[in-house]
Amino acid sequence: MGGMAKQKIIARIEGEPGDRVPVIPQITYGAASIIGRTVQELSGKSELMVGALSRAHAEAGYDAIYAGWESSFNAMAEAMGCRMSITEGGLPSVTEGVIKEPGDISRLEPPDPEVAPTLRPRLETIDLLRERLGPDVLILSYIPGPFTLAGLLCGVDRLMMAVIQDPGFVGDVGSAAADAVVPFIRATAARGADVLVVADPSASSSLISPEHFSQFAGPYIGRLMGEISRAGALPSLHICGNTAPILEQMADTGPKVLELDHLVDLGEAMSRVGDRVCLQGNVDPVKVLRLGSADEVRGTARVCLEAAGGRRFILSSGCEVPDGTPVANLRAMVEARDAFRGGST
Repeated sequence: MGGMAKQKIIARIEGEPGDRVPVIPQITYGAASIIGRTVQELSGKSELMVGALSRAHAEAGYDAIYAGWESSFNAMAEAMGCRMSITEGGLPSVTEGVIKEPGDISRLEPPDPEVAPTLRPRLETIDLLRERLGPDVLILSYIPGPFTLAGLLCGVDRLMMAVIQDPGFVGDVGSAAADAVVPFIRATAARGADVLVVADPSASSSLISPEHFSQFAGPYIGRLMGEISRAGALPSLHICGNTAPILEQMADTGPKVLELDHLVDLGEAMSRVGDRVCLQGNVDPVKVLRLGSADEVRGTARVCLEAAGGRRFILSSGCEVPDGTPVANLRAMVEARDAFRGGST
C-alpha cells in the first residue's frame, strides 16, 4: 500500500474522519546510517541529506518526510554568531553564546536564511525533496523554538537563573529570539514546506514550571504559531520530555499538531486536548525504535493507536529518531498501522 497523499494527511490533521492513521517518524540526521554515512559527513550538504532522507522514506514506507538535519536551533544560533563545536555524534553544539551583557540583545540581527551558510542548505533541502518526491508528499520542517534559542544565545544556565532573578532579561532575549526566527519561517514556508514544527525542548516541564512556561515561553511560541499560519503552512509544536503539566497551555499557543514525547501518557493527553489539536507520537525513540526489535515496535505502536481511540492522531516517534535506527523498525510502525483495523482509508 502506498503512502498517504498530502491532502489526506492534512484532512486528518484538520479533524476530518478516516480510519487510516498517518505514520510520520521524526527522522532527520538519523537517516545518515541508512546510506552508510556519518551524520557529520552529510551535515550542511543538501544533496546528500536529501539522498538519506528520501532513502529512509522509500525503504520504510512512511507517509511524510522531515526536511532538515536536527531541530534547527543550533543552525540558527550559529547564524547569529554563537561559537560551535561538533559533538561525538556529529551534530553541532553551542559552546559560547553571543549575549554577554543585556546591551548585546539590541545588537542582534535576524539572519537572512537565504544567505546564512547554516540555514540556506535547509531551504535547499525542501526544494530538492519536493523535486524528487512530487507535490503529493507532505513535507515537514523544524523551526527553532524561542525559549531554547534564547538559552543558546545567552547560555542555558544563565537563562534558567534569570527566570528567577531577572525576568525582564528573559523576556528581552525571548523576544529577540522570536524576531530572529520570523524570516526563517517565511522562507521555509515559501519553499513549500507544509507543516512547520516549532521545536522548543528547553520549554519542557522537565526544566521549567508551568507558571514560567506561561510567562516566558508560551507567548513567544504563540507568536511563531501565528507567523506560520500567516505564511500559509500548518503550525506544529514539539517540546521534549514530560509535558503533561502544560498540555493545555501548549494547545493554547495555537498549533494544529502537538508532538508528544514518550514520557507523556497518550490516552491522558487525548482526553485533555485531543478535541483541540491533532496529537503525534509517541513511540520511545531510543529504547524501542533504536534498540528494540521490530516486534517490540509493532507492539508499542499498537498501544499508541489504541490510546488514540480513532481521534486525530499521527503515529510517530516520541522525539528525534537516533542515528543507527534499523529501517526494519521504522517499517514496523507502518506495518502496525496497516494491521490496525486493516489500514483502510
